[in-house]
Amino acid sequence: MEIRIIVTVAYFVLAIYMYGGGVMSTLAYYQSWKLVGEEDFAAVHSSVSKRILPFFGPVLVLLVVVNVLLIWFHHPAISTWLIVFTAAIHLLMGMLMSGRGWRLTQIQSSFRPLRLEHAKQQQQIAFGACKR
Repeated sequence: MEIRIIVTVAYFVLAIYMYGGGVMSTLAYYQSWKLVGEEDFAAVHSSVSKRILPFFGPVLVLLVVVNVLLIWFHHPAISTWLIVFTAAIHLLMGMLMSGRGWRLTQIQSSFRPLRLEHAKQQQQIAFGACKR
């Protein structure tokens, strides 16, 4: 097998894995924050982050490495500038993720998650608007 095929397939597998993690995080993890009180938020966030990070941190680093390799070993049908663009996005995403974790620990005390009652009100407003 050619190196360009291996790198391309590795990139798509890693990208799909990270996309699935993002969907899971958005639909399941972030939505549950509405149900956690202020006093428990820091503990829940810390606990879940410690369990999720080993599954996605190394994969993101590997994704960036494979994306950079893809710049030189890409299939001729894939545009070089698009690969460079995605590499820049992945690097930016990695920097934001590492910085976000640090900032979240600093502002957790000032973060005010939605109360359960408020979340239910918002849900009723949203569903009421959809029915019209």
